[in-house]
Amino acid sequence: MWRARFFKALPEIQAKYPTGRWIFLTLTVSNCEISELRQTLKWMNAAWHKLLKRKEFPALGFVKSVEVTRSLDGTAHPHFHCLMFVPASYFSHKYVSQAEWANLWQSCLKTDYTPVVDIRAVKPKKTPLNAKPDPLNKAMAQAVCETLKYAVKPSDLLADPKWLDELTKQLQKTRAISIGGCLKEFFSEDDPEDLINGDIEEDEKIEDDTYLFFNWSTIVSRYKKTNGKKS
Repeated sequence: MWRARFFKALPEIQAKYPTGRWIFLTLTVSNCEISELRQTLKWMNAAWHKLLKRKEFPALGFVKSVEVTRSLDGTAHPHFHCLMFVPASYFSHKYVSQAEWANLWQSCLKTDYTPVVDIRAVKPKKTPLNAKPDPLNKAMAQAVCETLKYAVKPSDLLADPKWLDELTKQLQKTRAISIGGCLKEFFSEDDPEDLINGDIEEDEKIEDDTYLFFNWSTIVSRYKKTNGKKS
C-alpha cells in the first residue's frame, strides 16, 4: 500500500533532509487509441528518462505514478503524476516555470505540439506559534493521495467491457509506481507492481477477509462489484 508506505517514510525523509520542499508535477500527452496504450506509455517513460538527465531537472528525489483515464470517445488519456522533492534553492534561483516545464516535456517527447503540464508547490500548512509542526499536513496529504491514487478510475473500469478488456491487456505487467533519487533509500521496489494487479488499498477491504471483485452482468450490461473470499 503505497500511501501508507509513503506517510510512514515521510518523517524520516524530512528528518534527513530538513530544508527540502515538495512540488507536484503532472505531465500529459495527447490521447491515444486504447490499443496503442502500451506503446504510448513506453514512449512516455523514455521521455521521462530523458527529462531526468536535463540540467534543468531540479528534483533530489521523486515518486512517479501512471494514471489512465477514458475519454468520451473511447480513447485513452495516459499521464504521469510526479511528487518531487527539491532543495530549498529551487524557489530562490532554480525555479522552473510551468511554460518551461511544458517546453522541456515537449522536447523530451519530440512532439509537434505543446503538451499540457501542471506544476504547483506543496505549501506547508501554517501552524500556530509554539505548536509542533505536523509533517502530514493537508496539502501534503492531498499531493500524496493524488500521486498514489488508483491508476484507473473505477468509473472507467465499469464504462465499457471491451475497453476494460483491452486496457487489461495493455497494462499487464506495466509498472504503476516508480521511485528515484534520494527517495529510493526509504522504499523497497523488490516486488514488481503492475497497473492492473497492484496493491489492494485498505479501503478496498470488506469485512470477513473478503475483497472487491467485478463480474459482468448481462442484466445491466456492465461490470458489477461482488464479494469474493480471499483465497
